[in-house]
Amino acid sequence: MSDVLRDKQFWDMTDSFIQLANTHLNEVKPSRVSACALFAASRFNAFVITAASESKEQLIAEKRLRSLISSTNTKKCCARTWMSIWRATTSTAVNWQEMDRALSF
Repeated sequence: MSDVLRDKQFWDMTDSFIQLANTHLNEVKPSRVSACALFAASRFNAFVITAASESKEQLIAEKRLRSLISSTNTKKCCARTWMSIWRATTSTAVNWQEMDRALSF
């Protein structure tokens, strides 16, 4: 059994957040409560990341690196998707191994 499953404090905190969310259900739709809970979690996680950074410069550098990695992964995904579509719809002879090498950013 994992430590999380045995961690009473973890589950008590989780239940307290759910109880708070449930108090809003009398006023708004569950989808709105869910959206607010997700937004609050993301804001809190941003705070946790910021608080863990040694300096503003380190935070900015890490943010730029994450953005670059995300952008590169998105480009790879899009390029491979279009390549797959092209493979399926064209009869043109193409060196696919060379194309794969070219897409290895």
